[in-house]
Amino acid sequence: RNIAGAYAVGHDFAHPLISPLCGDVAGLPPILLQTGTREILLADCRAFYHKCREAGVDIRYEEYPGMFHVFAIMNFLPEAQKAQQSQIRFLAGS
Repeated sequence: RNIAGAYAVGHDFAHPLISPLCGDVAGLPPILLQTGTREILLADCRAFYHKCREAGVDIRYEEYPGMFHVFAIMNFLPEAQKAQQSQIRFLAGS
């Protein structure tokens, strides 16, 4: 709660700009959602994926075993390199 409070800075945790899971996802553009199985927000990532699918949003979901929050920016990790390649393909439309 302390970390969430520092992030939200006095705003309602249920506001969609604080927690996209609480917002209306209909009409969102294509999404690539990458997460690790050790991500602190893993349950939220999975729930957001399912919410988007139910709303008809074009969403690609990738889970990386053993990976943690922001792993994809750590270029020295093979999983990060794989995630980055997937990001490139996604942005290229393939």
